[in-house]
Amino acid sequence: MPIRLAELERLLARVAPTALMEALATEPWAAALMKELPPQDGAPPEAWRLALARGAEERGVEAELLRLLALLGPAPGAEVTPLAARHALHLAPGWRTQDLEARQRAIEAIPEQAHDPAAAVTWLARLAESTTNGHDLYWVRAALRRIVRGEITTRAPQGVTDPVRRAAKTAADGVLGHLDPARRAALRALLRPWWREIPAGSFVMGEARGAAHAQPAHRVSFTSRFFVLGVPVTWAMFLLFDPEHEAARDDQYEPWEDDEPVYNLSWSAAVMFAEWAGARLPVEAEWEYACRAGTTTRFWSGDTDDDLARVAWTDDTRRGGGTARRRPHPVARRPANAWGLHDVHGLVWEWCADVYTPDAYARRAAGVTLDPTQTSLAPSDSPRRGAPVEPHVLRGGAWDSLPDDARSARRGWISSSYAGLHVGVRLVTTDDPVATRPEGA
Repeated sequence: MPIRLAELERLLARVAPTALMEALATEPWAAALMKELPPQDGAPPEAWRLALARGAEERGVEAELLRLLALLGPAPGAEVTPLAARHALHLAPGWRTQDLEARQRAIEAIPEQAHDPAAAVTWLARLAESTTNGHDLYWVRAALRRIVRGEITTRAPQGVTDPVRRAAKTAADGVLGHLDPARRAALRALLRPWWREIPAGSFVMGEARGAAHAQPAHRVSFTSRFFVLGVPVTWAMFLLFDPEHEAARDDQYEPWEDDEPVYNLSWSAAVMFAEWAGARLPVEAEWEYACRAGTTTRFWSGDTDDDLARVAWTDDTRRGGGTARRRPHPVARRPANAWGLHDVHGLVWEWCADVYTPDAYARRAAGVTLDPTQTSLAPSDSPRRGAPVEPHVLRGGAWDSLPDDARSARRGWISSSYAGLHVGVRLVTTDDPVATRPEGA
């Protein structure tokens, strides 16, 4: 973006030169820039500022510099509006994976870049209030929780004080509080008729002759029932949470239908949407158990590709593009399994709560018993800054998958910041959403 010299001059005037040089010295993107700057004590202030501005422009780091200057300035205080904070922090818009990862890195850096922890809490709280993007809200909350835990290198001599920790915890706990409660009520009403009860019981998870990471086959038992959404989350559902996600639709699939599965959402966005809906992501054992619905075949509908074609939207080079014809389709247009779940094979890959590890099955070869009421993500699961972006499990295959990738036991995985045209989500809850269904619904 073009550098705004007037804004840069205004922000530079608010920041002590020594503090700015110290801050630049800690930023990887500024290392080469600093080498090209004239000595600060040997050039007029205006010339030094101009050199800094031009160097940032040449290296394409104007946004990073402006963000750092804003965070180094005086504590913004209550007079800073959410939209003003969003503008000042220069976060690149977009839902592509590279956009999401760039914003994640920028948000994670705020606690260390701000001139003190109290200012960081203010910036993060205002930023949360400015957006409905679940990916950004997830990382804002993660940054606030790092402040609560004291996991930041602060510029303030006193460090992270107890009042700041309390303010950060309040902001983290309320990161979804600005979202419209009427829209949440509308979402829950939209979800209610689609919940399906999955009974307590056990099944054999995995494959005897499958990929190494899906072996050995082992018994998984569930101590209580749980409820799974009978369809993948649709655009109509997700837009009640994040209206701005409308821009993530792909033009090649026009005319769009609101009952098609939502896509272009990261794992982090899926987690925040589920939380707002009063639900969560499934663990992959829950997903496979619900998908199989008591079956032991390759697909819940049988063992052959023809059995799959009857119930799923997938690709198949031997069938002229398969049933999906290289595009998503509205949910629930194919038969449901015995437990009432549509589209568990094909249509979109579905995010699971689990971090992918190739030895997960080997570690529970003797079998495992799971309590669905104890499988949700805990607040302490908030990641630390700089931790690797862990891959998370995907299940079910998609509209562009070959039949073998849509089988019940197939384990997929990808970086949690990935957002693509063939990845969506399905929800789980252990509360009884059907018990509160209005009469006649």
